[in-house]
Amino acid sequence: MSRERLSLPAGVVAFRAAPARPGSVATPDGAGASGAAAPAAPQTAAPAAGVTAPELKEMQRRAFERGVAFARHKFAERLDAALAAVDASRRELEASRAAERPAVAAFAVELAVGLAEEMTGCTLRAGRHDVRAAVEAAVAEALPTAAGAPLIAHLNPEDLAELEQAVAVRPLQAAADATLRGDPTLRRGACRVTCGGAELLCDPHDRLRAAAARLRQAAAQIFAEASGDAL
Repeated sequence: MSRERLSLPAGVVAFRAAPARPGSVATPDGAGASGAAAPAAPQTAAPAAGVTAPELKEMQRRAFERGVAFARHKFAERLDAALAAVDASRRELEASRAAERPAVAAFAVELAVGLAEEMTGCTLRAGRHDVRAAVEAAVAEALPTAAGAPLIAHLNPEDLAELEQAVAVRPLQAAADATLRGDPTLRRGACRVTCGGAELLCDPHDRLRAAAARLRQAAAQIFAEASGDAL
């Protein structure tokens, strides 16, 4: 080790010897023998003045919480918009259904009446209807207005021939005193009862049309009441 001594300024608290370049000798002021100044050591950036590490962490925490709150707010806005769209679709669907109910009711009534007429027509054309029951019901309905006048039951000729064969085996009850006559203008299954100046017509097709009218009226009343309750 060299015995040479190096005097340092009083204010120096740390010293690091820089490697000597060829042809130069280190001097206390950091310059070589050639007189060139040694490069300064890199310095690290100091933290911002007046902000401690705990304060910096607190600022970061608050910034994170603000970011989370903002994300929640945006999500709530999107959710509210989606719920509003669903509610609008629901109201539109309910309005559409309310507008279509009368048409659906009318279609249901017409479908039921059409099916009933088709089934009745098939039964009458095939001769599977109960002629005895039709005559008994018509005469029983006309008896209160007969007032002792003679009763005449008019039937389709085919129904009359069938009924006369049935009566030969088992006589009529309510229509026992009624006179049976054929009428080609009547459809099968129909019965017209005359007593004095009164007349009663029992026709399955006419009764189906009357039932259809009552069904339409009842359906219209039900949906009108439902619409009033909805309002």
